[in-house]
Amino acid sequence: MANVSDDPVRNKLVNSLARPGENITGFTDIAPELAGKRLELIKETVQNASRVAVLWYPAYSNVAATAQAKQLKETEIAAAPLGIRVQSLEVQTSRRL
Repeated sequence: MANVSDDPVRNKLVNSLARPGENITGFTDIAPELAGKRLELIKETVQNASRVAVLWYPAYSNVAATAQAKQLKETEIAAAPLGIRVQSLEVQTSRRL
C-alpha cells in the first residue's frame, strides 16, 4: 500500500499499524493514534504553545471526512492533558491567495 488515505486497520487491510500481520508494507498518512505524539513534539519544540489549529477540507469524500473527524477528536483528547487548546479551521479553497 502507498499513502493510504483511510485507516488500513479499520478497512481490515492489516491487523494493526505496529504489527500488520501479513506480507504487507507501506505507509498511511492517517494515523489518529499519533495525535498525542504530534502534540508532545509541538510542546517540546514550542514550550509556550497553548493553541494548535487543525485544518480540514470539507469537500473530501465521506471516507476521508470520517478520517478527518477521527483525527480531530483524537487531537482534542490528547491536547487536554498538555494544556493545549485545539482550534478547528475549515479550509474554504485550495486556491492560493
